[in-house]
This record gives sequence, structure tokens and C-alpha cells, in this order.
Amino acid sequence: MQSCEKKELITENNNEAELNSSVMHSPEIINGILHFQDNEEFNLFMTAASEMTFEEKENYETKINFLSQQRIFEQIIAAELKLDEPYNNLTEEEISKIKVMPPRHSNIYYSYLNSGVIEECYKGTDDEYYELSIFNPVLASVVNKDGIYSVGDTIFQITEDSEKMMTNGDFSKTKLLKETNVTNEAENITVFTFNNVEKTSYYNPTEVWKSSGGGKKGEKRIGLKIYFQSLRVYYNPNGGDHKYRTYHNVFVKCQERNWLRKWKYKTTQVWLNGNWRYDEKLHVYNASRNKYYPYVSSLSSSVSPYTGGTAPYESYWVWYYERPYSPGDLVNAHWTATRPGGSNGLTVTLNY
Repeated sequence: MQSCEKKELITENNNEAELNSSVMHSPEIINGILHFQDNEEFNLFMTAASEMTFEEKENYETKINFLSQQRIFEQIIAAELKLDEPYNNLTEEEISKIKVMPPRHSNIYYSYLNSGVIEECYKGTDDEYYELSIFNPVLASVVNKDGIYSVGDTIFQITEDSEKMMTNGDFSKTKLLKETNVTNEAENITVFTFNNVEKTSYYNPTEVWKSSGGGKKGEKRIGLKIYFQSLRVYYNPNGGDHKYRTYHNVFVKCQERNWLRKWKYKTTQVWLNGNWRYDEKLHVYNASRNKYYPYVSSLSSSVSPYTGGTAPYESYWVWYYERPYSPGDLVNAHWTATRPGGSNGLTVTLNY
């Protein structure tokens, strides 16, 4: 990452000991909500959580009596795989002789589908599958089943199409927060939706998939999706620095058709390679001083991890500037994800 002035860009890097300490001791649970004392504690936890295995997440969340949407999603995947186990090796003839067909999905799947935690994509088609319904999947490791988490004196709720913030920190009013769909200044609740988000740049393209083809049991596919957002997260009405936050995340999904030829998630190894470029065009004009302020531009980063399963790969930074302005844009991105398998391997490419 590059910056024209050292004040304008602040990256947040911490060593492994600090990250582990953050996960073990930082957040507390209040009414089933993960609460962080401040943004530094929140960012430490987000970094550490992204590096935890499923077993580590399960042990940690069980210890603190918390259930994140990330773990809910992984529990659903495990239940779906277990449901299919007795039928995976059946022939077409054996399947045709089953008198009472099992349900298409597990009980836990239908429970969270009915409560709105997950949603079905391309429902009723051969490409139907499910995913978390929150619009920002980056936060899956910190939100509870209602999409709520807390930082400092602010309680947040993430939904399918909005981000809500209640700044009074009153946990007894979370029901009111969930029921509020428009900004309510009297209750200190602000609601940002895709239609009214001010000074925000957002990019979330259609997922790109690559399949082995055939439409039969065992067909494999791999998908790529970018989540990008840049916004002002703190406005100083008394002058001084304003705070901005930018996310760039890549999500990889691996799926396979089960014995009913329906797509189910499959844990497997993945090679991910990519690069991206993002421009923050500050260039704010102040008529009284008749001058242009410096600007940050051409921030770039790349990543090439090796991992298993479906996982996000996160890049984010927080920075400050003395005047409010509109955040910049994602200029370009090029990513490839490979599902190994020799001549039967799959590589998907996403270009923007």
C-alpha cells in the first residue's frame, strides 16, 4: 500500500501473540451479542477469526457461549453432508427403488432458512444453492443469528440490504433496532440501505462460477465473488480528522452435485491468486482557501494463500483525513481460484 502523506493512511498489523490474545480475552457477551470495547479490539478479533479453523471457532465460541453466523453456516454444511452420506454410493437403479425419499435438506437447514439467516439462490433451478443472507459476509464471524454485534457504545445490525446503528448502547432496545427500517433520530438509530447510503462506494458483482459440466452426480464447480466497500465511518462535526474504512474481500466457494444432483458445499483445497487496485480520490476543494488538498491514490495489494474449504480472504484498512469527501473506487481486480485435481482440476477467473 502507498500513501502520498503519512497521515492519510494507517494500516493495522499485529503479531500473532496479540491476535491470539485478542481472541481469547477481548470481547464479552451481552444478551447473546458479541461486544467489543473499541475498533482496535474489533479489528484484532476480525483478523484472528479469519485464521481460525472450524474446530478452533467451535471450541472458542462454545467456551464463551456465543454462536456466530459463520459457525451456523459451517454447521449447516456439516449437517447437509451427513444427510447425504447413506446415499452417496447408491446407483441410479438403487435410488429409483427408494420408496420413501429423505428430505432434500437437513432440519437445521430449514430452521435457519425459515428464520432468515440463510437464503436460497436461483431457487427452483438446477443451479439452486444457499448462502448467508447478510449483505456483508465479512462480518459473519462476529454477528449472531440476528445479525447483531456491538463496538463501543454502538450496536450494529447487518441485514440482507441494510446496516443499522444504534448509538446509545442500550442492549435492552435491540428488539427496537431489529424492528426499525428507517432512521429514527429520537432513538439514536441510523439505517443505511443500498438506496440511501451517503458517501459510499460499493461493489459486489455477480458470482463467477466454473463447472466440470454434465449435470450429473459428482459434478464439481468453484465460484469467486468480490465484496468491496469504502465509506466514511466517523464524522467529526467539530473539525479535525474524519475516519474512513475500506474493505476488499474475496470469497471462494466449492460445491458438488449430490446423489439428487443438487449443489452442496464441499470442503477441498484451493489455490487463490490475485491482485487489485483501488483509487482514493480525495481532491477536496475548499473555496475559502482556494486550494486543493493532497490525495491518496493507487493503493494496491495481492494475496496468494493455500487453504481448505469455503473461506474469505480479507484486506482492509482504516485511515483519517481532515475533511469529509466521497470515497474512491475499485479501479480493477483480477483473481483466479483453482480447485486442484490434475486434468480434472478447475480454475475460475474474475476480472473487473
